[in-house]
Amino acid sequence: MAELKKTDSITLKVEMSSWTDRKGEVHEGLSMREFVTSKRYTGPGKNGIFIPKELIPEFKKIVENL
Repeated sequence: MAELKKTDSITLKVEMSSWTDRKGEVHEGLSMREFVTSKRYTGPGKNGIFIPKELIPEFKKIVENL
């Protein structure tokens, strides 16, 4: 897992993860999500994306060309 501190209360966490949908299918990929730390709430925020494992090579090429 990698972390990037955006502000005092928001950290971007990047990690490989998996989840199971309602049909029981497992989806693996790269998860990038903001995590919030505040007096009222600590945990994952609404902002984030999930890139399926099979699209990671294409995503890497896009990032390298920035």
